[in-house]
Amino acid sequence: MELAASCVGYCGADLKALCTEAAIRAFREKYPQVYTSDDKFLIDVESVKVEKYHFIEAMSTITPAAHRGSVVQSRPLSLVVAPCLQRHLQNVMNYISDIFPPLTVSSELTKLSMLSYGSAIPLVYRPRLLLCGGDGVGLDHIGPAVLHELEKFPVHSLGLPSLLSDPSAKTPEEAVVHIFGEARRATPSILYIPQFNLWWDTAHEQLRAVLLTLLEELPSDLPILLLGTSSISLAEFDGNPYSIFPQRSVYV
Repeated sequence: MELAASCVGYCGADLKALCTEAAIRAFREKYPQVYTSDDKFLIDVESVKVEKYHFIEAMSTITPAAHRGSVVQSRPLSLVVAPCLQRHLQNVMNYISDIFPPLTVSSELTKLSMLSYGSAIPLVYRPRLLLCGGDGVGLDHIGPAVLHELEKFPVHSLGLPSLLSDPSAKTPEEAVVHIFGEARRATPSILYIPQFNLWWDTAHEQLRAVLLTLLEELPSDLPILLLGTSSISLAEFDGNPYSIFPQRSVYV
């Protein structure tokens, strides 16, 4: 029942892929030598047991059709800027791993937590991170590079272009509600707000209120990372951006 509840939005092809991936993981665990040898082996199919944690691990590699949010541009650091920005990227990823444990949880820990507690998700508490930096510091490179490092998670863009181009929504507010619903169905997941300073300046009070309300309604231990970038500090914003990104979540 727990697995079925986690498969909301899976189409037939998604379920088939999920079952296949789970079976492959169980087979690889039982007969790892098959993948490292050219010899022929006599396989006892009955000895391959597909367990619950195999499905949980398989689900982390599949983004079902109904859960695919707006296209988000992610890319690794280019060879030109990597020497200057690689250290900063690593520092950011170290910080994210502290506030968002699903990033670094190992396969063995996943298995242990599934068997012991019935859940493969480590505890989190409202993980949020805003990357701040002035013009020319490389945020346009760091942001996509962070998303590239987080590519195993579904990423849902809350950027204004994504909200305005959502074909399933009539208003930006409706698009935000829709995106939050997708993110909640596909946890662990990422909500991404590029150029948050422009978003905040452009968004009217109603859109800001919808975003804040939806964030506050998220369970505090739900593994959804809110990630944003800004070319100015929060102190330069009008209004109260700290309601979205508390000071402790700002990385300069």
